[in-house]
Amino acid sequence: MRSLISAHFGHGLWVSANEVHYSSIQGGDAALKFRYDGRGLLKDILAGPALDECSLSQVLDAVESERSPSRTDLVRNVLFAAVPTRSRWSFADSAAILPVPPGSPEPQEVVADYPFILEVRYQTSARLHLRSLRRRRALRRWELLLCVLVGWGIHSLGPMTTKRWVLVATQEDLSDMRSEFLQVGYHVPDYHPPYGALRGVGAAPMFSVPDEEFYSRRGISADQVMSVPDSLPMALQRYSFLSVGEQRDFLRACYWFQLSERQWELSQSASYQSLVQSIEALLPRRIHADTCTACGRPVQGPTRAFKDFVETYAAWTTSAERNGFYDLRSSVAHGAVLFESDGEIDFGGMHPLRWQQYQTHGRMAQVARIALVNYLLAR
Repeated sequence: MRSLISAHFGHGLWVSANEVHYSSIQGGDAALKFRYDGRGLLKDILAGPALDECSLSQVLDAVESERSPSRTDLVRNVLFAAVPTRSRWSFADSAAILPVPPGSPEPQEVVADYPFILEVRYQTSARLHLRSLRRRRALRRWELLLCVLVGWGIHSLGPMTTKRWVLVATQEDLSDMRSEFLQVGYHVPDYHPPYGALRGVGAAPMFSVPDEEFYSRRGISADQVMSVPDSLPMALQRYSFLSVGEQRDFLRACYWFQLSERQWELSQSASYQSLVQSIEALLPRRIHADTCTACGRPVQGPTRAFKDFVETYAAWTTSAERNGFYDLRSSVAHGAVLFESDGEIDFGGMHPLRWQQYQTHGRMAQVARIALVNYLLAR
């Protein structure tokens, strides 16, 4: 709606931290006033002095026409995973995972970002700005869901255009190696995807793996290819049954989980904290927490809520593990601990604490994914 209103009036102005005015003239009187609460949720829409009956009618007609769009379309994007995609997977007529077309650029290394195509059906619009917005949202929603439910480090290159220093060489002996500042991106020359229906030809159906085997794996073998868990269709269906607010909470949890994977190469400390936050995103938020009548402290704080959530949705963890997970999170979050791998940038020797932190991070990643999946399946 913000996009619709902004396009209709043409000018917007922040007048305070929680209020935005829209007008048809730069610096003119407001036609509509949007007021938000402290959490950023829209709580009120007020008429401004510049709102006339004609403009109001046009806005209401536009909003009504977009509330229940009847036409759908497909949008595609190249995503990346830690394993190659050699087969296809689809969920009803809503989404599909597909190999990149023959002749597409692919890595020659074993450990790499392997490209694949994600196709998503979305509710389109006759308005270009809304159509573009819905495309991006649909792709992002599926990317986040698949990152947790399927794993394999699924990610996109992101919405921001960026450049990186890269090493470029054309000879195997690297005698002509040079550095260039190049834009990050992926392009398949002369690729013209079909339109209309989800592509379902040209590749065999993807292999489905029992959940217990799929989610208990640690690491990736050299011959590993993209596969999905047996419960994936059910998990996606359960997500569709959630309320708008619950879907937002779950996607926020997926965001923190994906961010943890992207942070790993920069900071294992921050990566670990994001793993715990993926669970914290789903913890109940009490406006007025119950307090102890004797000491006045909250009966159930965030620490207790985290441990209860993990115990419920990853019941095979021990009490000592759950305590350790959150204790380490608190130490990192408050600056008392930095992972040894972040503070000591070297590969010399073997440090027990460094190995222990590495193991705890790996265990937390497995626990977080399984807990998020079980949470969704239990809805």
